[in-house]
Amino acid sequence: MLPDCAPVHGEPIRDVLADVRRVVIPGLVHWQHPSFLGYYPTQTSPASVVGELLASGLAVQHMMWSTGPAATELEETVLDHLAVALGLPERFLSTGDGGGVLQDSASSAVLVAVAAALYRASGGRWREHGTEGRYRLYCTDQANSCVPKASRIAGLGNPPRSPP
Repeated sequence: MLPDCAPVHGEPIRDVLADVRRVVIPGLVHWQHPSFLGYYPTQTSPASVVGELLASGLAVQHMMWSTGPAATELEETVLDHLAVALGLPERFLSTGDGGGVLQDSASSAVLVAVAAALYRASGGRWREHGTEGRYRLYCTDQANSCVPKASRIAGLGNPPRSPP
């Protein structure tokens, strides 16, 4: 529904937005709709919209403290507040043995959880020696696609699926 090649000259924003309304929006899966089976109630509250606008406007690269100290420290503080609000033990605070981290997606969160489980189960050996065929992850055929993907990335291969 779009041209085969990029335009030679820029287009007015009204034409670009018209293309979005005509081509993109009708083809979207509306994850925010309460009738959608995989409803994820995220990214639509006024607070999240303002937060996203601020984050995009500041364009901070906060992969680690040295690339964005203020953003990293803000994240640590907010996660500490969340841990306290949830009544988690002190080891979950940034001043404890652990400390939290925000993942950018469910896929990243599952991968980090699988890696942490492998590290713990192997007593740290997994980091240097891999799974050595000793570990397995099980999931049902109803698990989100990020679970078998995390299993493959972590070196466990495809997890066995439960029979229907």
